Amino acid sequence: MDQTLAFRGQARLGAPAGDPIADARDLLRRAARLPYQAAHANAWSRRFRRLATDARRAIAAHVLRYERSDSPTAAAVEAAPHLLPAVRRDFEEHIELLRRSYDLVVEAEGLDSPTIWTMVELGEQAMLLSRALDRHHNRVLTIVHEANQRDIGGEAG
Repeated sequence: MDQTLAFRGQARLGAPAGDPIADARDLLRRAARLPYQAAHANAWSRRFRRLATDARRAIAAHVLRYERSDSPTAAAVEAAPHLLPAVRRDFEEHIELLRRSYDLVVEAEGLDSPTIWTMVELGEQAMLLSRALDRHHNRVLTIVHEANQRDIGGEAG
C-alpha cells in the first residue's frame, strides 16, 4: 500500500504523525458532522465518501502496523506472554473494523441522490465506527501499558 495514500488525511487534520487510528477516528467524526444542504447533496456525498475512504486507509495502516513483528503489541506479548489472548482478540477485531469501514465506503459510493435521511444514516454509521475505534485504541493502550507495568520489587508485571 502506498504510504502517501494511507496517511493522506493526516496533513489536512494536523494529526500527530504515526497515529493512524486517531486519524481514522478524526476523519469519521468529520464525515459524521458534514453539513447537508439538499441543493448540494452530491457535494456532501463526495466529501463524505472522501473522508470515509481516507478513514478506511488509516484503519488499514493501523492494522498493518499493529500486526507487524516489531510493533509495540508484539513487544508487549514478548514481555508479558499472558497478554497473548488479548492481542489475538484485537487481531480478530481488526477484521470487523476493516469490514465496517469497507461497508461504509461502499454504501457512500453507491449513493445516487442522497437525502437528509441518507446523511443521517451514514453519519450515524461513521460515529458508531469512530466509537468502536476509540474502544479498540483504548484496549491497545491498556495492553501495552500492562506489559510495561512494574511491581514494587522492580520485576516486570
